[in-house]
Amino acid sequence: MVGVGEHHPPRLLAEIPDHAGGELRVKTGGKLTPRDRLLNQLLDLLEDLLTVLLHISLHLERVADMAVNLAKISWLTRGLPRHATVLRQLEEMGGIALELLEAAMEALVRRDLELARRLPSMDEPIDRLNRGMLAEVLGASDDEAMLKWAIEMHLVSRLIERVGDHAVDIGEQAAFLVTGVFEEFSDASHPAMERREAPRFQTGAQG
Repeated sequence: MVGVGEHHPPRLLAEIPDHAGGELRVKTGGKLTPRDRLLNQLLDLLEDLLTVLLHISLHLERVADMAVNLAKISWLTRGLPRHATVLRQLEEMGGIALELLEAAMEALVRRDLELARRLPSMDEPIDRLNRGMLAEVLGASDDEAMLKWAIEMHLVSRLIERVGDHAVDIGEQAAFLVTGVFEEFSDASHPAMERREAPRFQTGAQG
């Protein structure tokens, strides 16, 4: 299975540990036939695919948890006065976050590498608005009730920003399915990581 910073060169069967399907691999102790190599490459690909799907499901689960938290905050602050600028920025951030999630899932379904790699730039407006939210919160400090609402909205801003990050992470997994190389995208909240190559599927026999 492949993650950031991991490198998997072509492996001999004797070196493959028994884990997640390892018992299905062919272990001969000697030379492998072309059929053996093909079988084990297919199993490697299956492991990588299952890992990608697991990571994506975890990202979606966390996004759902954040949606629940947003709803709770909205309910708890329903009687407090609102700051128009803060509310407008949050609505803008939320709309972009929804577009990001839709684009990330589209990139996954269509295996659209170009779309997946556009996600960090699509996420930049959310990061920018989130960074400016504190100043807007402090601007509401003259009214105690509004300040209380604004502080909660600062948390909402952070939650929406994290939704965007999860969408970018889903795009990283989608790109890996296309290229066989796991690369953490570079954006305002994710510094670029070194590119690492995953096992490549080879149909030709090797000596």
